[in-house]
Amino acid sequence: MPIQLESRHEGLGIIYRCEGALALQHFFDANNRLLVSPGRIRKLKYAIVDASRMEPHSFSPAEMAGILWQDRQIASHVSPGFLVAVVAKQSAVYGLTRLWEAHMEGIGWEVGMFPSFEGAENWIRTRVKEKFQVELS
Repeated sequence: MPIQLESRHEGLGIIYRCEGALALQHFFDANNRLLVSPGRIRKLKYAIVDASRMEPHSFSPAEMAGILWQDRQIASHVSPGFLVAVVAKQSAVYGLTRLWEAHMEGIGWEVGMFPSFEGAENWIRTRVKEKFQVELS
């Protein structure tokens, strides 16, 4: 699978490991794997989307609308203030993420963009502690 989902910190976090040339269908499929377990989603405090190995690709507005619908479904289950850290090294992937973030306005998620996975992890660790009073080891 082009996007691997990896659970972290006893189910408090999820990592989307993205690699290669991905279409929005890959994100749609990954989100569907998550959406089949609402109980698992309710426990989540954060997600890290590691797009550092993802090849740039453009998406149509219709494709983006499908992902936004899924994200709203996920948002209906997660805690308010859900954190999303995106690791993007290429400017095209960074731009695509900013477009997604603009469309997600009002969903209640806090999104951070990072050039390295370590930066994303540090931000998540700090923000989870501040927002949810949970120490991630």
